[in-house]
Amino acid sequence: MSPRSVGLVPTMGALHQGHLSLMRQAKEEVGISAATVFVNPKQFAAHEDLGTYPRPWEKDLEALTACGVDFVFAPSVDEMYPPNRPQLLSPFIDLNGVDEVTSEGSSRPGFFRGVSTVVAKLLNITQPKAVYFGQKDGMQCVVVRRLIEDLNFNVKLVVGETVREADGLAMSSRNTYLTPPQRAVAPAVYKALQALEAAYMHGGERSVGALKQAATSVLQSATAAAASNVTVELDYLSLASAVSGQDYDEEAVLQGPAAGTDEPTLASIAVRVGTTRLIDNLVLQ
Repeated sequence: MSPRSVGLVPTMGALHQGHLSLMRQAKEEVGISAATVFVNPKQFAAHEDLGTYPRPWEKDLEALTACGVDFVFAPSVDEMYPPNRPQLLSPFIDLNGVDEVTSEGSSRPGFFRGVSTVVAKLLNITQPKAVYFGQKDGMQCVVVRRLIEDLNFNVKLVVGETVREADGLAMSSRNTYLTPPQRAVAPAVYKALQALEAAYMHGGERSVGALKQAATSVLQSATAAAASNVTVELDYLSLASAVSGQDYDEEAVLQGPAAGTDEPTLASIAVRVGTTRLIDNLVLQ
């Protein structure tokens, strides 16, 4: 068996149907599927949830087995980042400007540095034919595409559709943090994006600011209707190039689908419901 016949799905574990849909897609399209399970400390800031991030290893392994995954690579932190090596010359992969021109980058400085570094290491270790990521992490997909293309990795990037709960909430390992009252308001994140998309599709020429207002109005209504002990805080709402990831200015005017623009727009959002940070996005063609 050649490793070039493998379809790889990198994960941090705490698997849900979004992950497993990528596993099934990899197996169907490539023939052999592999998953990595690694909670990467390099993409967590000091104040984030590295210590409490869910790690249900036995449950994950059962799900991977039931899904028909052929190989699982679950390294330790010391295997990925050997502690006995001098830190002075330890390599990292920085994407120029990612923390300045993208909303997710500026919201989580250093996050994409950690993502790019660990993805590069995993691709070098496993040597897959194709690597699979979910559209739910939209800006991450943009970053990985740039990483693969600009560093000439011999691998195909496949982006799978966002898998959602029945009420529209994007599946995420962090959804388990939500209390029942918080879970009740969480679908507003996707509804806000849907309102923005509707304004884009049917509103003709619309400024970025006007499109954002369509989304924030929905979010404000959900906040007002939420239980008194539930806080809803917008981290960011972004309209950006789905190719470069660069945010558009508030005054920029998007022509809408009738203009036949070649470059899709990534509409993405991050909202804190209580202490849980939820992200979601839609690609506006």
